[in-house]
This record gives sequence, structure tokens and C-alpha cells, in this order.
Amino acid sequence: DGVSPSEPVICAAAQQSEPAGAREGEDEVTRKADHPRVGLMKRRLFLKASATTALAAPAMTASALGVAGAARAAPRADRFFYDDRFEEAQALAARLGAGAKLAVSGDVTLVWTGGLSLVSRETALTLEGVTTESFYFCLKTLLQPHAALETQIARATKDLHVWSIRSNPQRKTG
Repeated sequence: DGVSPSEPVICAAAQQSEPAGAREGEDEVTRKADHPRVGLMKRRLFLKASATTALAAPAMTASALGVAGAARAAPRADRFFYDDRFEEAQALAARLGAGAKLAVSGDVTLVWTGGLSLVSRETALTLEGVTTESFYFCLKTLLQPHAALETQIARATKDLHVWSIRSNPQRKTG
């Protein structure tokens, strides 16, 4: 039948009768959870997930720091944005941010209408950040009609990206 003698066999008759040593009020799910193989599987899954998280997080942050390191070779950031909804963004901003640090909550609208729109049309800027990808995308989209852009972006965590944008305003002639 493909069942080894060491594996427990559960059939309808076995499920209906109380096994020897069963405690009162204990159901089948509790008895299965007490089985040594179930415990081993839970421990294996936990260890696998823990190891994956422990190994992957520094690697993602290291690649993101590479982008930030490349941005460091460029002039200091005029503005550094970080998404204050994420503790990781706050920690990375403390380590990476040079220039004016601005906390954002995922919406570029207040930053853009609060003066960045006018400044970006007249002045070359170096902008950096640790934000969601949507913040970066929207900021880049708003800047494109007014300036030539050099951009870099890397994933820092599941939700965050480290990025830099260097803008050079395009003067309209004619």
C-alpha cells in the first residue's frame, strides 16, 4: 500500500475509538500535534523560515546600501526622504542620509506642492530616499517634464527601496 510500518495509520475506526493513554477532553487535532513527527516538521519549518530571513535581510540591505554608496560618490543630497511608517526606513535614513531629511508617509503630493516643484525647475538637485517604490516612481514622474534625470534604485526590504535622483533642469529656449 506504500505505507511503511513505522508511520501511523489513521482509519475511520481508529478515529472513533479512544486510543490508549488518551486524556479526557483531548481531540484528534491535539493528539496529532503531540505526535513527534508533527513537532519535528514545525521545528524544521520554523528553522528554515528563520534562517532564510536572517540570511536574506542583510543581503537585501547590502545591495540597497550599494546604491546609497554610489550616491555618496555623487554630491551630497539636497534632500533625503524616508518613509516614517517603517522603522527600517528610519534606521537607514539615520545611517545614509546626508542633507535635509524629510519624513514622508508614502505621499509625494505635499513635498511636490510644498516647493519642490518650483525649485526643481530652476536648480540642479540631488534627491535620495528610503521609501516605497511608489513614492520614488511618482517623484521621478513629476520631475521628468522639467529636468534631465539620472536615477538609481535598489530594493532594501520587502516594502522599501533605496534610491537617488539627480536632476538637471532643462531650460526652455525660444
